[in-house]
Amino acid sequence: MCYNTYEGRKLITTNKKIYFSVTVLILTIIYFVILAFDSSTVFYYKIDELSKANIKSTETIRVVGTLVDNSFEREKDSTTAVFSIQSEDGSNMLTAHYEGVVPELFFNEQSEIVLEGKLNNKDNLNNEYFKAQNIIVKCPSKYEEVQSEKTKEL
Repeated sequence: MCYNTYEGRKLITTNKKIYFSVTVLILTIIYFVILAFDSSTVFYYKIDELSKANIKSTETIRVVGTLVDNSFEREKDSTTAVFSIQSEDGSNMLTAHYEGVVPELFFNEQSEIVLEGKLNNKDNLNNEYFKAQNIIVKCPSKYEEVQSEKTKEL
């Protein structure tokens, strides 16, 4: 081994310092990559699946449904909206609160609404609701209708 001596003490060579620094840098990068992927993972649920799922109140999830007719209300002098979304067959509903401006296609009957936020919030009457942080509106494609017409002809 090659050691540099200075006043009788052995010093670590420059190569070992470089290897150590590179190793620490690589481990730090791996740590931050794992941390970024872990925090960006968001589970996607249908309303029917919520009752069966074990969801923590701190966990951010996505829920998909359609807007329940005449359920949208905006609080007076506020941007807070309260509305309900329902499952595809209309058998289950979920009340949601959202702070902000809703997308333009939100009120379209055929649009699927994806809410991203947290479940297990309670209002003044101790009712459970979904606190939406983001709303994504999936508008139906004109190609879906054409495809379904073609399958009917077959």
